[in-house]
Amino acid sequence: MRKGKQLLIWFSCYFLIFSALFYINDGRVSGNTNDGWAELNHQSDTILKYVKQEHYEEASKILEGFSEHFLEMLNEEKLTMKELQVITMSYDDALEAVKSTSLSKAKRIQLVYELRLLMDAYMKHEDPLWKEMEEPLLLSLQSLHISSDEADLKTIESPLRSFIGHYNTVQPALTVALEETNLQILHSQVKYLVLMTNDSIKPKEWNAHLEKIEAQLVVIFDEEESTLADPSLYWLIITMSSAILSTLSYVGFKKFRGHKQEVVNKKNRRRDQDN
Repeated sequence: MRKGKQLLIWFSCYFLIFSALFYINDGRVSGNTNDGWAELNHQSDTILKYVKQEHYEEASKILEGFSEHFLEMLNEEKLTMKELQVITMSYDDALEAVKSTSLSKAKRIQLVYELRLLMDAYMKHEDPLWKEMEEPLLLSLQSLHISSDEADLKTIESPLRSFIGHYNTVQPALTVALEETNLQILHSQVKYLVLMTNDSIKPKEWNAHLEKIEAQLVVIFDEEESTLADPSLYWLIITMSSAILSTLSYVGFKKFRGHKQEVVNKKNRRRDQDN
């Protein structure tokens, strides 16, 4: 009977451990992505598909529904003023994309993709879409490198515009996904890069600064998901650990008490034999 209880207790421990590992490997915690964000994420994806197909009227209608749904969500979701500002600006950019006939198709897609990346970032899953921007950003940075004999601003004007465009697209999503420190470092480096174009470019300093930005991008895109983890994941781990610790403590206590009782019984038997 005692062995049966111990097996049951150990089975419970293993079940708790594997449950925790399942949630961690799955990349999400139950309740982390509620229906509201999931719907907004789906709508942003639909809008992007319509814009790629040049069905701008259909995209505009979905975007109106997006706005209404988001306003309804504000009654339940607690967002910071910064988050509200970022979402509003991304929505305005997407609205401009579907309304403005003066924009090129590529520019329209870029502006709507900004909203798409942002909504996906709120899903907090294992493979966020914003990580797809690593290659475009790094490639455009590499094309900005110059040699000593081509320090003319005109040679970098186009690749710089490309890099800033990619950065503006992914920046809203990064405000949700990254720690404030990493985001501020990158943002300051990009702003300084633009300021450097106001003076005569010195190739050595320019290339050195590009390398700093590249290094920071590598940190951001290759870092572990711990900085993106939802707080409820940590709560799950703590809860599981506490349950396992309590179970092991109980098993240890039962074993200690059983051993102590056995020692007492032996002493009593010896005493009875002596008498």
